[in-house]
Amino acid sequence: MVKVGVKSLCVANLSLSANNDGIYPCKDPKFVTANDFFFSHLQLPPATTNERETIVSEAFDFHLPGLNTLGMSMALTDIGPGSRIPPHFHPDTSKLVTVYRGAILIQFNTSSPENRSFTRVVRESEVFVVPKGLHLTYRNYGETDAAVLEVYSSQRPKFVYVG
Repeated sequence: MVKVGVKSLCVANLSLSANNDGIYPCKDPKFVTANDFFFSHLQLPPATTNERETIVSEAFDFHLPGLNTLGMSMALTDIGPGSRIPPHFHPDTSKLVTVYRGAILIQFNTSSPENRSFTRVVRESEVFVVPKGLHLTYRNYGETDAAVLEVYSSQRPKFVYVG
């Protein structure tokens, strides 16, 4: 690890395998470049035209080596009109959901003993937080495509689909 102030830097060496916790060995600091901290593939499509009517572009540690050991990642999801992200949960991560285009109806549920449901329409430029481990779903709430940026508190979040 390279010491940077009081922090250390561990850019992923993608030529080696990640350990069981999803952490890559550190790249030799002599070979770290600005490109290890750059990713250009989170692009909004003009329209969602695939069969599922959703497109997900991820920026995880194996796409962006500079995320290694930082405990964060992101995804850009484009959701066509009337489409939804199926019920799922992330056992290891919380996430911030920011709507960049359109509007979504998002819902998450707590478990026993409360068994509460939290539902909200989130519109362009608004943010909604989903605590880790809770079942959630969302759907496009408008007539046009919705684009959502999701920031995860894990460099490689786990997705568990329900049902």
